[in-house]
Amino acid sequence: MATASYTANPQASPGGGAKKPLWKNLGFQIVVAMVLGAAVGFLFPSFATDLKILGDIFLRLIKTAVAPLVFLCVTVGIVSAGDFKRVGKVGLVAMLYFEIVSTLALAFGLLAGNLLGIGEGIAASTTGAGVKPPVASGQPHSTMDFILNVFPDNFIAAFAKGELLQVLVIAILFGAALLHLQADKNLFAGVRPCFPPFRADGDGRRGWR
Repeated sequence: MATASYTANPQASPGGGAKKPLWKNLGFQIVVAMVLGAAVGFLFPSFATDLKILGDIFLRLIKTAVAPLVFLCVTVGIVSAGDFKRVGKVGLVAMLYFEIVSTLALAFGLLAGNLLGIGEGIAASTTGAGVKPPVASGQPHSTMDFILNVFPDNFIAAFAKGELLQVLVIAILFGAALLHLQADKNLFAGVRPCFPPFRADGDGRRGWR
C-alpha cells in the first residue's frame, strides 16, 4: 500500500488563505484619506482650495458610473431571479426597506435640526456678505408632471441627463423583456452570454435554467 505524504506550508492560514494586509482594506484606505484631507485643509487651507479640482473630477467620475451601474444591476437581478413572482417579492421588500430607512433618516434630520439649531444664522450671514438668495426658476411641478417625468422619451437621454428614475424604469422594462424571452431558447441564445451564469437550484447555485 502506497503512503501519501505532503509538506505543510508554514505561511498558509488555518482558514485556507493568506490574511489580507490592513493597508489593502478599502475601509482603512477611506479613513486614511479622510484624515489626510482634513489635515491638509487645516494646515494648508490655500493649497487645499487649489486641490478642489481633484474632488470635482472624482464626483464627475462617480456620476458617470452611477447610471450604467444601476441599469446593469437591476437588469441582471431581474433576469437572474428566474420568474416574475420572485422579482415582485424582492421589489416589495426593497420598497419597504427604503421607505422605513428613509422615514427614520428624515425623522432624525428633523429632530437634529429643531433640537440642536443646526443652520441658524446662516441666512443672516450670507445676506450680510452680499450673497443673493437663490431664485426659483420656472413653474412648480405638479404630481402629474413628476409621474410623467419618471417615464423616459429617449433611451440615451435618460443616461446622458443622469435621470436615475428613468434609468430604473428602462432597466425594469429591459430585464422583464429578457426574462420573458427565456421561454424562447433560440431567440434568447444570443443574449444569454451577456449575463453571468446564475441559477436558482435546490443546492444553492444560481444560473440559467
